[in-house]
Amino acid sequence: MQCRVLNFIELDPPHTGAVIAQAVFDCLVEWKIEDKIMTITLDNANNNDIACCFVVNLVVQDGLLPVDPLISKLRNIVKYFKKSPSRLHKFMDP
Repeated sequence: MQCRVLNFIELDPPHTGAVIAQAVFDCLVEWKIEDKIMTITLDNANNNDIACCFVVNLVVQDGLLPVDPLISKLRNIVKYFKKSPSRLHKFMDP
């Protein structure tokens, strides 16, 4: 296992979670390790919690990209049946 400090940067205010997350991501891209990083250690500041949630959200969105066409089709199917009670009733009958 290896541990490295890659970068220290100064951020201009405001230090929101989104600003911190973008700064972290920019550093990872600059080092060309955005798809290789396993962990990031931050202190327990509230903004860092928000930044972590922001990064996790980006990871989940990226992970869902391959199934996005399927999700879109499923949503359209649900809309199709919800628009008409008779369609939904017919679908639910065995």
